[in-house]
Amino acid sequence: MPAKGKYLLNEQKLKQEALYRKFLCISQYQPLVLLLWLSMLTCAILLVLFFSLQLRVHSHVAFVAVVSAGLVVFVAVFVLVCAEALTQKWTMLLGLVVWATHLTMGFTFIYCTERILPWDQVPFFLFIIITVFTLLPFQMWFAVVLSIVSSLSHIIVLSVHFTLSESKPNLTNQLFSNAVVFVCGGAVGAFHKVLMEKALRQTFQDTLRCLSIRMKLEIEKRQQENLLQSVLPVYISMEMKLAIMERCKCKDKEAQQRLVKDNNFHSLYVKRHENVSILYADIVGFTRLASDCSPKELVIMLNELFGKFDQIAKENECMRIKILGDCYYCVSGLPVSLPKHAKNCVKMGLDMCEAIKLVRDAQEWTLTCA
Repeated sequence: MPAKGKYLLNEQKLKQEALYRKFLCISQYQPLVLLLWLSMLTCAILLVLFFSLQLRVHSHVAFVAVVSAGLVVFVAVFVLVCAEALTQKWTMLLGLVVWATHLTMGFTFIYCTERILPWDQVPFFLFIIITVFTLLPFQMWFAVVLSIVSSLSHIIVLSVHFTLSESKPNLTNQLFSNAVVFVCGGAVGAFHKVLMEKALRQTFQDTLRCLSIRMKLEIEKRQQENLLQSVLPVYISMEMKLAIMERCKCKDKEAQQRLVKDNNFHSLYVKRHENVSILYADIVGFTRLASDCSPKELVIMLNELFGKFDQIAKENECMRIKILGDCYYCVSGLPVSLPKHAKNCVKMGLDMCEAIKLVRDAQEWTLTCA
């Protein structure tokens, strides 16, 4: 493949990858909102239970302070997430704030109890590890790093605590069990994330393919409409289009066949009009001109000339009916009746002669209009 083709292909892939990243960010919106709702609800329930049990606040200052601060952080992040423009720019930062808040709450819960055990808050840290992979908007490598940090921090903190304390239970086996639990939770979360990313990418590709096909169909539809309008007058082509649409909507086969028989060309599209003027323009000596010019030169000349004729027809309230070889037919007074239709055609003919002079001088060809 040429270097230019490779460059365009790589540029298209980069644009598609950037579009996929935006799609991925939008798809991670709902899981993050769900996690925030669960976190806010949990903090609110813990505070309600704490005050309903009439426990002493001064004995559990750390618990109340951390849970209250966590509730405030989750509410603030929820408000920022609702602002979609901020969410797309600060997605990873907001996810880190939520992860750090959960981690702080986990260590606070460990040290809020009177007696610390080696298996304290293992389920909560397992929840943090799984949410890193499933609900927080992180890439795979970053989620793996955060899960390792979460599990190692729990193991290291408990190891240091029991090493410095007088009571030393069977710490090795329990910490090893905790590590196995954390590794299994991380493996499950990573497997879930791989499947979800694969499904999201496939969904993105399917959506992109459907949009591309739809755009192509829309372009082809417009091209067909432009082609039809270039052959027939606009009001006739629109009437034909509506008739075809009605025919396609008809589900009954007998009614559809009857509609086809009734909508023949003469009964539907040929109508009688009065008080109109028709102009016929023919290039004199076109046969000799065609023999002297190459096909390409002849097509270029006719395209330029008839393009000028179409512009003149619009300026003089005329409508082109047909182009047949070098013959140009137009009418004035259709589809809306005009009182000065004859004057429009005369003015159109004079302007056509001027246009032929301009084209003749530019192309150095001999053209006259009859």
